[in-house]
Amino acid sequence: VIENRQVVKVAWNAKFDFAIFQLYGYFYRGTLLDGMLPYFYLLQNRIDVYWGDISQVEVEYLLFETAHRNYKYAYYHLLSGVDLPLKNQDYIHKFFSDNAGYEFVEFWTDKYHVRDMDRKVSRYYFFMHYYKNKKHFLHPPTSLYRNTALLIQKLLRLKRKYNFKFKKGGNWVSITHDFCE
Repeated sequence: VIENRQVVKVAWNAKFDFAIFQLYGYFYRGTLLDGMLPYFYLLQNRIDVYWGDISQVEVEYLLFETAHRNYKYAYYHLLSGVDLPLKNQDYIHKFFSDNAGYEFVEFWTDKYHVRDMDRKVSRYYFFMHYYKNKKHFLHPPTSLYRNTALLIQKLLRLKRKYNFKFKKGGNWVSITHDFCE
């Protein structure tokens, strides 16, 4: 995911392709990105993404699926629009070549993060797409409903049931082709 055109210009190297999700269509602040890079893929099945919402995970899966479908890469890297490589491309390529086959997925196991993750996955959070957008006219009523629903779940000790072992960590990863499959 690349949100920032300047990051694309600085990070671009002929050895990389980018699968780019743009909320703003083909334009980024008035600049046509298509054609700026030799390998530029704009997602066909675009979705609106909201902070703290399942849509963030859905678009990340969509990015990986699109990149995987277009070419068999040794590694797939998911970065934000504010991430900028601190090392040059040769150093980065050597690092991944020297560490071929390793997955770079961060997660935390300390009590604070485990408790926070459990709180987040064990309750239902409604209307997350309005939660951060305080200017939206639906923010006040949906926030009231969301907070009331959370309070009721907490008071009644209601917890979602799931058959997964969750881990909390960063969503920026570097994964191999096999892991992506």
